[in-house]
Amino acid sequence: MNKVNGLINAKNYFQVNRLFYFGSQRDMAKQVGISQKWLQDIESGKRIPSLKLKAKFEEMFNASWDELMKPPTGNIKLTMDSVRT
Repeated sequence: MNKVNGLINAKNYFQVNRLFYFGSQRDMAKQVGISQKWLQDIESGKRIPSLKLKAKFEEMFNASWDELMKPPTGNIKLTMDSVRT
């Protein structure tokens, strides 16, 4: 899936940010130190990340976990100021 189609079909702001700043789940998972499958399950809502991992995502994307899990509506607003490496 290319980035534009992924953004159009995004299910939540977490996925929007991941697609925009990292592209693949594999790249983001590597950056945060988890498996691609674990990230896929978090992104789809099948798994809930630990408090520590939630905090990492909240800091990374400059948004609360609840905001990141909301479905995008209207114009997509990216919440991440910069990618921290």
